[in-house]
Amino acid sequence: MPASAKDLLGHPVVASKFIPDNLTKGSSSGVCSALLYGDMSEVFIGFFGPMAIDIFVDPVTRVSDGKVRLICTAQVGVGVRHIDAFTCYKDLLAG
Repeated sequence: MPASAKDLLGHPVVASKFIPDNLTKGSSSGVCSALLYGDMSEVFIGFFGPMAIDIFVDPVTRVSDGKVRLICTAQVGVGVRHIDAFTCYKDLLAG
């Protein structure tokens, strides 16, 4: 399978506005991008307790619009089995 701009080692590439693209390395000032790569099967997400997801009804905030506001929260913990399954490059240049 040929590599494309949306493929990295046979895995899909996803862009995010939360990954910085204004990093500096050496004489490349403010133009480097970061790349995070990892094996997501090494990530564990755990919910705490039988009531880990809470839904609150706020009947006051949007009452003048005839709407009810819902507030949802989840109590979770995230961990990885092998930290070496993930890496971060901070000096990539778009080509």
